[in-house]
Amino acid sequence: MAQDTSSTKTNKEESKKVFDLYYERGGNFFDTASNYNYGESERFLGDYVSDKRSNVVIATKYTSNTTAMQKDIRLNPNLGKLEEIIEKVLWRILMRA
Repeated sequence: MAQDTSSTKTNKEESKKVFDLYYERGGNFFDTASNYNYGESERFLGDYVSDKRSNVVIATKYTSNTTAMQKDIRLNPNLGKLEEIIEKVLWRILMRA
């Protein structure tokens, strides 16, 4: 499931309602990426699933094409970079209190 989780309060509230309905109807797969709203999607999802972690599956992306807004970002797909990205993703999704 993908959902725009922009940083406005209204969007977060609406996203939570959509996620609640999805989850209540048996949905348990969430798709995200570090470049969705500059990591905010992962942070929002981490907060949302904090009490559901053993019941959900989260997929995130390791690399992506750069966008017009991220021309200065160049991802180097090597083991060191993979470990760095995994640490950041775990912090955003799992480690948030």
